Amino acid sequence: MFDSNSHCCVLSETQSASRYLVEQAGCQFGWLAPGICIARNNLVDMIDNGVKAAYPKAWDAQLPRPGNLRPMGRTIIIGDIHGCFDELTDLLNLIELKKVDRVVTVGDLIVKGEKNREVLDLFIDDQRFSSVIGNHDRKLRQVWRGEPVRLTKAQKAARAELEVDRERYSAFLQSLPFMIDLGSHLVVHAGVRPGVSLKYQMAADLTELRTMGANPARKRGLPWYQVYRGRKIVLFGHWPADAPRRGPRAIGLDTGCVYGGSLTAYIIESNQFVSVPARLPYEPRKASPSMTLS
Repeated sequence: MFDSNSHCCVLSETQSASRYLVEQAGCQFGWLAPGICIARNNLVDMIDNGVKAAYPKAWDAQLPRPGNLRPMGRTIIIGDIHGCFDELTDLLNLIELKKVDRVVTVGDLIVKGEKNREVLDLFIDDQRFSSVIGNHDRKLRQVWRGEPVRLTKAQKAARAELEVDRERYSAFLQSLPFMIDLGSHLVVHAGVRPGVSLKYQMAADLTELRTMGANPARKRGLPWYQVYRGRKIVLFGHWPADAPRRGPRAIGLDTGCVYGGSLTAYIIESNQFVSVPARLPYEPRKASPSMTLS
């Protein structure tokens, strides 16, 4: 029970003795007795010690208690996949993906690689997987909406591959957001314009931004992530390089798998990068003013 006047937890004799319940009350202190307030961590220790003494067999057997019913999984952010399903499988095997883990990608799930259907099927069927919309994903979404946009040769090839179950794949692409907020981190495809509130970010910046200036797709100039100083660490893709791009408050995860580079993941909880090499270059590399890949 919560005492709104004292902003403390008032624990009755019938309440469960566990850290889970104390923390769920959302307070920092608990009343041990009238007029005696005790720090939450100390209160939890006292309760747990009492339960351990009263029920040693249950405690030693670690019978299910609220605090250990939901093991914490990892949050794994993966760079641009571009239909490279085999490399995605290699990466997930190397990471040893578990049932409690969550996988989020920076978009561009499809186009240029050879197995676009397999990538989308995985993300549709497995609830652990989610993604923001990438510029290539967005182009197909726009076409299937009936919007007058031009497709590249690679985008046309991906569309033809996905026509076998267009309704299923179109519905999935329509559902993809422009950003996924993870609390301390924000996932977008290309970037966020520094100084602009998240709710006012433009779709073109979120899916195509590279440098500061009027043309968000321009490769020459000052990279946005060197300027950005927002509260959330931004995890992005879109702009491939041989190694993850780093800014003061941003990390770029596109390491050019589809061009013969590697597919990279970033595990938030351990601040760890994991990557696997591409099995093949599926798309020719293009010259770029600031990196090996494009």
